[in-house]
Amino acid sequence: MAEKKAEEEVQLRLERLLESVNEATRTTRTHFLILMLAGLYFAILIGATTDEQFLREIDIVLPLVNIGLPIVTFYAITSMCFCSSTSCRGKFIAFVRRHEMK
Repeated sequence: MAEKKAEEEVQLRLERLLESVNEATRTTRTHFLILMLAGLYFAILIGATTDEQFLREIDIVLPLVNIGLPIVTFYAITSMCFCSSTSCRGKFIAFVRRHEMK
């Protein structure tokens, strides 16, 4: 009787762990896709930047939203986006570790 109860408890714990890992995977997948789309968008803009725009500090116009940004601001924002993206991996690991203890 005690063995059966212990086995059920282990099974329940494994199910909760699997559920938390699945939830973390869904969240991470969404963040990854957003990061890749943003990376593609920024790569197109960076590839379209000319030397003249750098030297004259001409604004960059964002294609889909039609907003002009100063070139220095654009490159600063782009750098921050990709530097902060590395923290996503750390958040995923922390999320899994936090939930595996439950």
